[in-house]
Amino acid sequence: MSDSEHSGSSDGEGVETRGKMVQRHKRELRELKTKSDAALRSVPAKDKKKKQELQEQLKKTEENMLKKHKEELSVFEKEAEEKLRQLQLEESAAKKEKAEKNCRQL
Repeated sequence: MSDSEHSGSSDGEGVETRGKMVQRHKRELRELKTKSDAALRSVPAKDKKKKQELQEQLKKTEENMLKKHKEELSVFEKEAEEKLRQLQLEESAAKKEKAEKNCRQL
């Protein structure tokens, strides 16, 4: 995967939105399932032990990917909340400053 895919900068902005992140997660999961299916088909039907081991490995890989995706969304949402709080503080300070300026003019 290229760096632009990791950062979500496919639209040229360099910032990955929540929607883009969810789309990337779906794409990654779909690609993993495609590769998993191909790997399972490559195992001979008679080799049940190898097939079962591969299924367990693929299941762990999928679980790890889902865990990673959940963590990424959690971090994204925490960062978004922090940015929103910061914007609210800045807006509040600007309103207070404007009110003080108007009071001084009276």
